Amino acid sequence: MMTRAKDIPRPGGPKPLDIGYEDSRGRILVADSMSYFDDRVESTDVLVCGSFAGSKIADQLGLCWGPRAMIAHACGVGKDDAGISGLALCEELGVPMAAVDTMSAGISRGRSVYEEGRISHVNKPAEVLGVVAGQLTSEAAQLMLDAIPGTPLKSDITPSDVDIVYRGEEGAVYAVWNVLLLLEQAPLSNDVVCIAMHSGKVMAEWSAAAAPKGVIGNDGGFGKDDTGIAGLAMLERQGIAAASVAAMSARIGDARSTYYDGEISAMNAIAQECGVRVGMIAKEAARLMIESNHAVHARRKR
Repeated sequence: MMTRAKDIPRPGGPKPLDIGYEDSRGRILVADSMSYFDDRVESTDVLVCGSFAGSKIADQLGLCWGPRAMIAHACGVGKDDAGISGLALCEELGVPMAAVDTMSAGISRGRSVYEEGRISHVNKPAEVLGVVAGQLTSEAAQLMLDAIPGTPLKSDITPSDVDIVYRGEEGAVYAVWNVLLLLEQAPLSNDVVCIAMHSGKVMAEWSAAAAPKGVIGNDGGFGKDDTGIAGLAMLERQGIAAASVAAMSARIGDARSTYYDGEISAMNAIAQECGVRVGMIAKEAARLMIESNHAVHARRKR
């Protein structure tokens, strides 16, 4: 039996959910990540989060709880509009969804999305409710409380969600849409993980739990206050080499695209020590991370 994304245990247990607004119609729940939502979600809730508004995020971490509607982050929109691909998926299912402008709010910062975010992209079910580009998230989310109550939709993880794209004597490179899927294999002390998500705070939380040698994510268009790459410094403090690829070079939500298409846009000091540089292709950066015996990593292994 395959594990559903919503059933993967979260390190540290349930994550905080804030109630941004509540009235007789329901609640607006606010979280730093779509992965924070769980069985506390009710069918009358609207979900607002700091995750990118991609189809897999919406499908496997949002719709599975059956909310009325969702608002997430555009994360640079990116290659092939992958950062907002969840809007079309939700439209097919009749679920209102919108994304906030990349530079208007912090990535992986739910409160920023709710309080500072400005809507940039809207699907048709959301438009019907009066949601338009330029609105504050708080206003749009309250309009979405008029949507019909949601129904939980199940979605199974498939084998292609965890790929080994390189294996050598020194270690392997995994391509995985969410690093949570690798927690049962942790620690990955000789391996590098190319992930499908942004490189923000929550990415660092999950990646540190898996303890790989290196991580490469998407920069999500950087976002307000460079929050799309905030996880790089966090992982540096954990002794983990980390880098991001430019949002327009690789499809956010597609880990294989991170590895095969991505071009490095930022890195932490440990990755730089490994030889990783801006403009380098992700495949080369991953190889350098694997082959490096950087001092911080060597101490962490002991």
